[in-house]
Amino acid sequence: MFVRSSLFSSVALLLLASPVLSDSISVPNGSFEAPVVAPVNPYASPDMSVWQKSPPPAWWAGTGATSDQWYQSVGEFYNLPFAPYNVDNVDGSQAAYMFSNPGQEISQELSNTFQVGQAYQLDVGIQGGAGGMAVGCPMQIGLYYLDGGNQVMVGTTTILNDTTLTSGQHINHLPDRQLTIPAVNPGDAWAGKAIGIAFVQTADFSNFGGYWDIDNVQLQTVPEPGTMTLLVAGMGLLALRKRCSRGRQTGAAPG
Repeated sequence: MFVRSSLFSSVALLLLASPVLSDSISVPNGSFEAPVVAPVNPYASPDMSVWQKSPPPAWWAGTGATSDQWYQSVGEFYNLPFAPYNVDNVDGSQAAYMFSNPGQEISQELSNTFQVGQAYQLDVGIQGGAGGMAVGCPMQIGLYYLDGGNQVMVGTTTILNDTTLTSGQHINHLPDRQLTIPAVNPGDAWAGKAIGIAFVQTADFSNFGGYWDIDNVQLQTVPEPGTMTLLVAGMGLLALRKRCSRGRQTGAAPG
């Protein structure tokens, strides 16, 4: 009896102490492998499958730059397999690049919807600093839904560039960044709406410049603490019922 009780206690403590990610939600082209970028100079292409790019804002045309130049400031690159040019933790053979032009954005809506009772965690590898990007240059990652065709953010987090890479230096590693939103409530406007993922350049005209590398976009549902508590409570009731049943069978009181 002592062994079984100790085992139950150990399992219960493990469940309560360990953050558990449950179902993984498919993010099409989350590792930016499509279309294939030819492994020849310039090892990059502005073409991106699934992800949608924002149109150039009015200020862009006012600089004399073209729409094509705006389009080319986001794309995918082939990860060179030799130092010092390679990123050591790219998932697959490609990743995305994104210049920090204010208002630049890539996004996509998933086939999955925000489910009542589910919390969500977005994970992505991101690093800035290339091209002389200023320290403190921001990028926003977010989950959103569409309301009448308009993007409405459910949750966001801002990443600040913490390094500057000058000529001859390269991004070599993409730290994992996370955004978690709490469980969806029945009255939330986004309940039942398609889940959207967005990467938005929020720099202003005083601190933009340079580019980010992005890769391995993942989305999971996250069990709420209350869910794990109910699971442990259910385990306790099941163990108690088994003990009571054995006690009745042997004529002994449970204990």
